[in-house]
Amino acid sequence: AYPAGLYNPNTGRFENLLGETRFWTSENVGGALATSAGATFSCNEIIFQNNSKDYGFSIRCVKN
Repeated sequence: AYPAGLYNPNTGRFENLLGETRFWTSENVGGALATSAGATFSCNEIIFQNNSKDYGFSIRCVKN
């Protein structure tokens, strides 16, 4: 995955366009939260976090 950054609703800006990528997962935590998976440019780990659905992350469709 290429680093595509994210949209931060708190600042109203797209941020970290070449340094980080985040994808929404299909896991809905409930209410205003959902789980995302992401990585930074210099990290070799995938990090899972619960985030507000107001954030703009990438999506990736996977065919079963």
